[in-house]
Amino acid sequence: MPKVSLGNILQQVKQATNHEIKAAEELVINFKGELTEQRKKLQTAKDNLLNRQRYNQEAEEQLLLLQQQLRQKQQLWQKEQQALKTLSMTIVEHGNLLLERVKPSGLWGLDTSGFQTGLSQDVDIKQIYQLWQALVEQLLYTSEVHQYDTSIIMPDGVRKTSLITQWGPFTSHSQFGWLSYLPEHKVWQVFSPQPDIKPVIGGMRIDPSLGKLLQKKAQEPTLFERLRPAGIIGVLIAIIGAIAVFIAAVRCYSLCREQQAVQWQIMHSEVNDRSSLGRILNAVEIAELEQAKDGDITLLEAVIDAAVLKEVPVLRKGLASLAVLTGIPPLLGLLGTVAGMIETFRVITEQGSANSQLLSGGIAQALLTTELGLIVAVPLLLIHCGVKNQANRLIVLLEQQAAGLVVARHSGWQQ
Repeated sequence: MPKVSLGNILQQVKQATNHEIKAAEELVINFKGELTEQRKKLQTAKDNLLNRQRYNQEAEEQLLLLQQQLRQKQQLWQKEQQALKTLSMTIVEHGNLLLERVKPSGLWGLDTSGFQTGLSQDVDIKQIYQLWQALVEQLLYTSEVHQYDTSIIMPDGVRKTSLITQWGPFTSHSQFGWLSYLPEHKVWQVFSPQPDIKPVIGGMRIDPSLGKLLQKKAQEPTLFERLRPAGIIGVLIAIIGAIAVFIAAVRCYSLCREQQAVQWQIMHSEVNDRSSLGRILNAVEIAELEQAKDGDITLLEAVIDAAVLKEVPVLRKGLASLAVLTGIPPLLGLLGTVAGMIETFRVITEQGSANSQLLSGGIAQALLTTELGLIVAVPLLLIHCGVKNQANRLIVLLEQQAAGLVVARHSGWQQ
């Protein structure tokens, strides 16, 4: 091997060291360049991350806004759906109400809208248009008078053809009388019995209840049917009332004639014994002729008092009977009330209290007899008072005239 000196070795070491230093420096430079690039990439990534975060935040905000708008749209849709449902229900109710009100009147047979019954909750435009058309048509038909020939069912069930006059949906009339419409059979029927109401010639009679008032009027009981539950007690009350009224009428007529006769006698000096005052004056004249010589006024006063007392029973004739008859109807009414309640309790004992129709007979008798008794007694009481006052006025007038007569005769005798 060749010999290598230490200097050569040191020289080689230095060269190698410089070479390694340059390589290391190059590595450092390369590393720094890569580090710078990595930092740039890191910064770029950070910027991208910030942009992404900002975008995500904006996207979240937009998402929240869209969700809020969606909820608002859903609420609005629910409101619109509820409003549409309410509208559909309203249309259905109006349609059913229209059919319910119009069908019984007979005007529905003139309808041309094609509107049908049984509307569902899902109403379309066609059904709304048909309902509107039906409403307009029925409104026009309501304000018109219709005349046409049709089949009519008589009370005995026989069908006859007749011309009917229909005043809107209110009333209908034919030559056989007032009519009612049967919507189930689509035919007219004559009221039985007929209401006591005549159609107006050249005019009309309007029943705002669409025939119910006419039907109620036709079914109203007569006076005899109303008084029938009162029975024999009601008949007795009526008889007593008639007798009392007859007595009062006779007494009023007699007292009026007597008052006219007394007034005539007061205005004339001629004595007429057709009046009570005339008979008193006649008795006074007879007494004066018999006692003219002694001039005793005591006998004259006694004759006048006796003549007045003789006329009082005539003037008060019938008042006691009228007073008794006035008090009898309330007692008979009370008797009918007791009898009706006894009948009611008997029915309750035998049949129970479930059926009100069985109880109505006794209750009707109890109330009706009381009502009749009071209806008869109150006017009779007033009539009795009037007749009694009229008689008392005549008696007072006679007493005043008699007292004046005594004074006049006494003054003439003294002179």
